[in-house]
Amino acid sequence: MLYVTRNGVKELKLNMTEDNTCKLPSYIFNCPTLTHLKLFNCIFKLPNSFLGLQTLTILELEKITFVPAIEFYAIYVPLLVKFSLVYCDGSQYLNIVFSSELKSLIVDENHYNLDLSNSFFKNCKKLTYLYLVIDHPIPADKRLTLENLLSTPTLEILSLGKLELEVQSQMGFLLHSTACGILS
Repeated sequence: MLYVTRNGVKELKLNMTEDNTCKLPSYIFNCPTLTHLKLFNCIFKLPNSFLGLQTLTILELEKITFVPAIEFYAIYVPLLVKFSLVYCDGSQYLNIVFSSELKSLIVDENHYNLDLSNSFFKNCKKLTYLYLVIDHPIPADKRLTLENLLSTPTLEILSLGKLELEVQSQMGFLLHSTACGILS
């Protein structure tokens, strides 16, 4: 891996078996040519001198274990257009600073601290695909109105799971997490 990260690799996919997890070497995070990173069944610990994944456009994380840190991991990905976070442990320590270029967001997760406030979707002006399955309760100050979500001008596909609509006055709706079926 050291050889490819030093010699212009653009796309890196690590698919470890269920019985064989891999701790990611820190030099992967400093690869200046990496545009697509897909990880399955890895242990994720950012180096202390981490400045972000400046060239990354696609980040797909599945069954990743984030090693707890003193503070949240802040991952800056200014060019990110696709982000996927599926069945990861320790992701409550993760803070992704999303690009305004984000087009696809997939979160199928128990603990990710996704800010579902309206300001998140105002910053993601190019979002076309949104898939959310969140098992934990969404705090009242982070709840998103369905009206504001659906008014995202570029959104083409919306898939929500384990969320329910809460009727508000004047027939408005709020989204919050519960154990109900998938709404598409």
